[in-house]
Amino acid sequence: MSRLVVVTGATGFVGPPLIAALARRGWKLRLLVRRWSPLPSLDGIEAELVLGDLLDEAALRRLVDGADTVIHAAGLIKARRPSDFMAVNRDGTALLSALAPEARVILLSSLAAREPQLSPYGASKRAAESVVTGRSGPWLVVRAPAVYGPADRETLAYFRAAARGFAPRPRLDGARLSLIHVADLAEALALAAEQPPPPSIYEIR
Repeated sequence: MSRLVVVTGATGFVGPPLIAALARRGWKLRLLVRRWSPLPSLDGIEAELVLGDLLDEAALRRLVDGADTVIHAAGLIKARRPSDFMAVNRDGTALLSALAPEARVILLSSLAAREPQLSPYGASKRAAESVVTGRSGPWLVVRAPAVYGPADRETLAYFRAAARGFAPRPRLDGARLSLIHVADLAEALALAAEQPPPPSIYEIR
């Protein structure tokens, strides 16, 4: 039987290319899909869908049942209240991790977790990392920089400004802006599932 990998964030920006990268490697796929989200475009890829979200314990139990690997790519990047970041990014990660004690959990985190004091988002991602690194089962944390690619709107303003010759630059001398294409991030995560390195926090820069 094919190995079973679970993916959260299947309908997000990283989800579709990640699903495609895993399918190319022969993984059996099970995806968490929020009830109010459009179904992911699978382009002929076979996958089992579980309807629910990161705070739905019953859905998460169905999601991780029998899974070899859990790639946790879902997360809140915008919120009305700082507490919303913690509820989803920290508490959702904690519930998912607790329900999959034997599976390898790969958390997609952010370089923002380096400096959690700078933003509620960064603090919530650092808190999610603490959950995963404290697991007794196998784990991996991948910190990604800003992600860009087709259909992305978060970094679109930056590229539009750069196309007009007005690219913002960091105020500090020697500071750098780190970006990764969504297809490259998807391949990195799929490779981490296929050939997992020792448990640690890894940064893609």
